[in-house]
Amino acid sequence: MKNLMIFSILFITAISLQAQKLYDNPNPLWQAAEDDVYLQEVSQKVFTDSPIQSVAEIAGECYAVMNNNIYILVDDKLNPVSSAPKSVNKLINKSGNLWALSSSGLYKLEDDSWKLIDNKEFVDLTIHNGTLHGATMEEIYKLENDKMVSTKPEAGYFTSNTTMMMADGSQVLADPVRLGPISKIASYSGSMYVLRPGRLVLFDGKMVNQDFIDWGTLPSRKTNDMISMGSRLFISTDRGLSLLRGAALTTIKGTDGLPYENTTSLEMGFDGDLWIGTMKGAIRMLKDEWHYFGSNRWLPGNNVHDIAVGDNSVYIATDNGIGIIKYEPYTLSKKAKYYEQHINEWGHKRLGFVHTMFKHGNGEWVREISDNDGGWIASACRPSKVGTNK
Repeated sequence: MKNLMIFSILFITAISLQAQKLYDNPNPLWQAAEDDVYLQEVSQKVFTDSPIQSVAEIAGECYAVMNNNIYILVDDKLNPVSSAPKSVNKLINKSGNLWALSSSGLYKLEDDSWKLIDNKEFVDLTIHNGTLHGATMEEIYKLENDKMVSTKPEAGYFTSNTTMMMADGSQVLADPVRLGPISKIASYSGSMYVLRPGRLVLFDGKMVNQDFIDWGTLPSRKTNDMISMGSRLFISTDRGLSLLRGAALTTIKGTDGLPYENTTSLEMGFDGDLWIGTMKGAIRMLKDEWHYFGSNRWLPGNNVHDIAVGDNSVYIATDNGIGIIKYEPYTLSKKAKYYEQHINEWGHKRLGFVHTMFKHGNGEWVREISDNDGGWIASACRPSKVGTNK
């Protein structure tokens, strides 16, 4: 028996020495990958009892609209802004200023106080030719000396219908031409574009052109948001994204890679990317890939109402609160250390294996009894760059 024990010790020692030689090989057949720095998504959730209607970021601070009142996010809590206007529908950051679109008018945040710019109810804002423009349901205005001035021609709007045009350039109209009903406006390719429910209109300051598209149609009459990004104009619908380039209108659907087609809101990212709100989570569209962020793991709720983007941070307004996705510099080594610390602090290790723990109604954490340790180790501990912009 003693000889057997000595033999076993010698045998194990020999194997250990052989393994050590394998790893100390000066000329290995593999090459270590460089542990480059990349941006890693880190999730934070702020839960609320009521839906977050709108969200905006300015100077590193997050403002939100809940129950038509304005709140500011401080230390993971939404605090009401007592000096803010009431009956607010939307917050917009334009030209480095925060604007509140209320049923009582258009307000601008200046030195911690809200200044009333106009008492009309505006539905959207955009920057066109370097000047802030705002739209009510029927007209477009531009900001001049802190006052909103109508862009409507004195003689009224012209139509693009050539049958109404006279030889001298005038028009004979049976009924006045309407610009509205306006839901969104955007400056694209030097022109102003108006989104009506289910209809895209080109407005050059005089003519309301409903027939400028040479090819393609909107995929749905249910249109929600619009944003201009370089050579592209995006429109969110309940049947995918509509994309205008020049005078050609195409659709981005699930078959093109879009994770979910019922899109609600749009916002430009911090790295040339596009953020898309949907009825089931948020999507980040990059040049060659899509990143999807659903509830539970990333967001407090699925239905996204609005998105705001700051420096390496994204704020997503949902029915159940605000989802915050921050992009932090990481390496794979840093990520591995994070998971090791996490599973040690929470007691997920059992005999060197990783396992699931459940919280009972009395607040006590109980370890699940299962033989599926291997699967959890593979999914929880292995460093991965999946879901990053690396």
